[in-house]
Amino acid sequence: DSAYRVWEGGMEGQDSLGYAKAAAAAVKKLGDVSLIIFGKELVDVATDAHVYQVARLLGWPAVGAV
Repeated sequence: DSAYRVWEGGMEGQDSLGYAKAAAAAVKKLGDVSLIIFGKELVDVATDAHVYQVARLLGWPAVGAV
């Protein structure tokens, strides 16, 4: 129903865990979220690792490429 972009200029140069922590904090702040869909080109260091790190930080399961 909604889309959100998490962006903070000070995050440039962060590793995937830094991005994951920011994204997980944003999801927690939103409250009742049951699904997160990340785009194909992710903002971390092109490893796509933060998708799994966000899920782990939230205690959620994760699905890779679908």
